[in-house]
Amino acid sequence: LGKEVRTIPANDIVRVDYIGIPGIKDKLTAAILEEANDQKKALDKYSEMSKQFATASPKAKRYLEYRETVQLAKIAGAKEKKEEFEAESARAAAALENFARTYPTSWEFWPASREAARLYMELGQFDKAAGILSRLAQNKDLGKDLQYEAKLAEAATIFRTGNKTGAELVVEELSKDAGFPKTGPIANKLNALKLVLAVKKPAEGQKPDTKPVTDAIDKMSDPAARGFAYGLLGDLYVQHGLPRDAMWSYLWVVKVYPQDRDERVLAAARLAALFDSMGEKEKADLIREDLLKARTGG
Repeated sequence: LGKEVRTIPANDIVRVDYIGIPGIKDKLTAAILEEANDQKKALDKYSEMSKQFATASPKAKRYLEYRETVQLAKIAGAKEKKEEFEAESARAAAALENFARTYPTSWEFWPASREAARLYMELGQFDKAAGILSRLAQNKDLGKDLQYEAKLAEAATIFRTGNKTGAELVVEELSKDAGFPKTGPIANKLNALKLVLAVKKPAEGQKPDTKPVTDAIDKMSDPAARGFAYGLLGDLYVQHGLPRDAMWSYLWVVKVYPQDRDERVLAAARLAALFDSMGEKEKADLIREDLLKARTGG
């Protein structure tokens, strides 16, 4: 900015467009198609440009490849039918993951990795998602704040695989890190995950004691932290075979605290599946409308 150099965190960057770089002179056409939500034609245009100008410049190559992966993810997110969504999501997640591996020092490394992890989670492939988040957390170019956020997301994802011990190890590592924030939303999220992991298996016929978790949620002021905690609580109830309790927790995320898109999408997907399993098709269909909006930014 003039003579001043400033570092902008990767999660604050929405988009970067280049001017005067060989290989992206037709980007306006593709961008117009994107704005019109014609993702298939936008994808075709970016693919055409990528093949035509692949060797034009490193920036052009990376830019075009990233725009391609973005379109793939948008196409997947707009699919209403389960089979179509799963097929397109698997394609998009693999492309995003490959992009992130290829360009680990780019600003796009963060959004590509997070989107790939989210898609894998919605596909039920939590191990793959955890692996991506682990690589994200190890990238020192991101800065400590984003590394911590990625590490916390990794711990939550490991918990969602049912691997409580693995999640506890990551939580312990974060808790011992002197630089990890002691207050604020991320500190609240870590505390919520600790409390969820501390819930003991109840006696036969009893429900788990989750009061420490709900008490902590009540004290949180950040909506996204509350959504994160309610999502974990829903996962805990599912693991204990309590679909009705899980339903209420996921509803808090979807309807009241939807600020974190990843948590909103995951909660809506799991809630729709719960309603299906309980034979409540109309409710499942309504939640799928919310799910489609969450995926597409509505």
